[in-house]
Amino acid sequence: MDFKGGKDKIKKIEKVDDGFIVDIGSRRLHLKKVGIKESEILFINEVIEHSVKNGFNNIVVFESLSDGKPYIKYENELYILTNIYSFVDLKKDINAYCLASLLADFHKTTGGFTARDEIKPSVTWGKRTGKYRNLYTMLDKFIDEISEKSRRNEFEEKVVSILGELKTRCKGAMKAFRSIEYFNLLELSMKKKEIVLYDIGKQTLAELNGKYYIYDVFDLSYGLIEEDLAMLIKKTNRENKDKIIDIYSKNSPRQINLNILEAYLNFPENTLKVICEYMRQKDANLVAKLQRASIKDDVR
Repeated sequence: MDFKGGKDKIKKIEKVDDGFIVDIGSRRLHLKKVGIKESEILFINEVIEHSVKNGFNNIVVFESLSDGKPYIKYENELYILTNIYSFVDLKKDINAYCLASLLADFHKTTGGFTARDEIKPSVTWGKRTGKYRNLYTMLDKFIDEISEKSRRNEFEEKVVSILGELKTRCKGAMKAFRSIEYFNLLELSMKKKEIVLYDIGKQTLAELNGKYYIYDVFDLSYGLIEEDLAMLIKKTNRENKDKIIDIYSKNSPRQINLNILEAYLNFPENTLKVICEYMRQKDANLVAKLQRASIKDDVR
């Protein structure tokens, strides 16, 4: 690996699942493999630098490498160099509340950011709702397919038992996403140049030396802040929805549109993804996976 640690000597490189652990001078760092493009890394790094410069430093920072770039290429893969963090479980209420607060600060600090002309920004306005439309279309195809069957397998019977709720929730959400209210919100978000994490998961919140950080920034883009808040609520205990919204709203960059937020929360994304998987594979053994997905979506 053609890698220089600046003026400090590299003492040790250890291979791990997602890259390497590197001992440089007195520091132990993570050389992490990231499955994104160079242009995306440059955009993300600019947002991070803007965030830190404007007072929000609860976010992962990419170390500048010897050539001044925030990444290194090795065997056709891209790597970034960061501190080593411990990931925090969002299923614990206190951690979800922590991320809600950090998310509001992040949105407030990064809103209005404009990348340099030579940097191509990532944009996700309307991307998720497009995926939802495709999932809803697949549900209709599934319904058409099983309606012609005289006998159904266990998976199909399980879907039929929750079909009424799936259709009701999908129709309600898609109606909201076709509304003038939604398109006005998109226009507002675009004018404000809102920055979002886009995806929230097991590596979004991390801890280092008693301080909490937003770590998973690798889907960072321009987008609708309601989506980030909805994804946070979906990944945590939904019973804490009102408290998470309240914590976020105390320092949010603008008033959250609760109708659109509710549409994101109501759309049974996980369940429909399993149904789509079944449509491709015709594997009746997906029943347990369907059950887990329906629990995540709060489908009864």
